[in-house]
Amino acid sequence: MHEIATLGRADDATARRLLERCAWHVQPIMRARRWRVATLLEMKPEQRDRVGDNYNRGERVRIKLRNPASDTGWYDLGHVVLVMLHELVHNDIGPHNRAFFKVRADADADDFLTSSSQTRRRPQPPRAHFDSFRFVFDDAWKRCRASHR
Repeated sequence: MHEIATLGRADDATARRLLERCAWHVQPIMRARRWRVATLLEMKPEQRDRVGDNYNRGERVRIKLRNPASDTGWYDLGHVVLVMLHELVHNDIGPHNRAFFKVRADADADDFLTSSSQTRRRPQPPRAHFDSFRFVFDDAWKRCRASHR
């Protein structure tokens, strides 16, 4: 990612940190799949119909970070990374079809849950964390699929 930009609102440092951590997590996947993102941006929370978008196959990716329904006011990092993975798949496949969800599942299974932690020389997350992340991931994708039918 060449540039990371936030909206310039209150708690801008939190938004930047969340985007930077998200970028750090998906870097191994992007490298392995040769996905590029020129600009990673925070999406306006007023945008109600989506939580992210990818313009022109990675020229600009926007991710919604602020969640008014949350106690903290922010989406958690796991959610942000999942949205980012979804948007990165759009670098290869535009529509939400069977091929799209196959690539998305491959990116998750092959890269995210294994490579990102191993290539960064960090310890594997505890099994309980993996199970809770898997639950959040599956739930997020079911909702995503249902909203696009």
